[in-house]
Amino acid sequence: MFKKYKIVSPVRFFIFVLLTTMILVFGLVTVFTSARTEAATINSFVQVEINENDTLWTIATEYADDSMDIRKFIDELREINDIDANDSIHPGDQIFIPIYE
Repeated sequence: MFKKYKIVSPVRFFIFVLLTTMILVFGLVTVFTSARTEAATINSFVQVEINENDTLWTIATEYADDSMDIRKFIDELREINDIDANDSIHPGDQIFIPIYE
């Protein structure tokens, strides 16, 4: 009922399996990394001076894209401007804000 196949050349079979696996892995990596890089492309930065009563939250809500999570944007602001979690911003400070495409 089932036809039995015989591997005539083990070297050719190994090369076939290896190339098929490499093509599959390359395709999967391309698909999953391209979606991530398109979503997070920084186009430029804007330098902003901190005013009285400004917080990272109010600045993030003003400059973040509507589709972005505010908490992640605040984390990016902290990382870009080298602000620790315990540090606060003060009036007159200058910070850089990323502008996304």
